Amino acid sequence: MEITVNNFKEKFEEISIAIKESTFISIDTELSGIHMPTNDYHDHMQLRYSQLRQCVTSFLLAQFGLCVWRWDLTTNELTAQPFNFYLYPTRDTCFTSQSSSLKFLAQHSFDFNKWISQGIPYLSHSQEEEMEAKRKKYIAIPEKDRPFIEKQMKKIAEWMHYSSDDSIK
Repeated sequence: MEITVNNFKEKFEEISIAIKESTFISIDTELSGIHMPTNDYHDHMQLRYSQLRQCVTSFLLAQFGLCVWRWDLTTNELTAQPFNFYLYPTRDTCFTSQSSSLKFLAQHSFDFNKWISQGIPYLSHSQEEEMEAKRKKYIAIPEKDRPFIEKQMKKIAEWMHYSSDDSIK
């Protein structure tokens, strides 16, 4: 099942339940490139992990695949329920791509238009930390006002929780 910004909220509960009821899950990613270091299987695991991590972090994550597997004891059958999340960065981001990777994606019916126009927005860890730091900087609440603000925020949260108007949730 394809998951985009258009149906993410709608499908979130279904995905969550599928994960909770799974026997196991598997993941896969599609990146804008995949320049791999030379394979030396005599490397220590930490060195190999560091090399692979460096490779992966230099490219953009385009799609995250999650496959939920369930073993049915009554039928002795294993069923798979795949979810493919199109992801696109929230911020205007310069990124590296590799022509062979883009060609591979195109050959396997990757929808570049859907990726760009309907990708679920996300931030990298560093972008999230930067945004959080800015948020704290600009929303500094003086100590004397904190109890009043917290009381009002609690009232708003309760109102939103118990409101029957779905447009505010």
